[in-house]
Amino acid sequence: MATDLIIASFNFIEEHVVDIILVILVLFLIISYNIMNNISAKKNTSVLQRVVVVENMESKRKGICNGGLMDIDNNCKGLVTKGNCNLINCCVWARKDKKSAFSCVGGDSGGPTYDGGKYDEYYYKNKRYVE
Repeated sequence: MATDLIIASFNFIEEHVVDIILVILVLFLIISYNIMNNISAKKNTSVLQRVVVVENMESKRKGICNGGLMDIDNNCKGLVTKGNCNLINCCVWARKDKKSAFSCVGGDSGGPTYDGGKYDEYYYKNKRYVE
């Protein structure tokens, strides 16, 4: 079996000797041209420009919404803007009356949950609710 492979290889070389010599000649000419004209393949070295970390705040949301109603309410009070407050499923942007300022408190689409019923209007997921 091994002798058949060797004999077949020599038969292939005999049949295609001209083609093999032409390929070797073309490769030799390409290498010679590159050497004579000082052409070299440059290595692609990438340089790190900056690192950007993108967080989806999923872990922070879960942390804010963990615990009892008082814990959730206290966690939501740490969010000081309407945009941040409306991102969280367990917080609402509410105010007690027309004279008071809005603040972030614990709640859902039904309103503030910790001391519910004391707020005139609130926003949950940027939708306004008036009581």
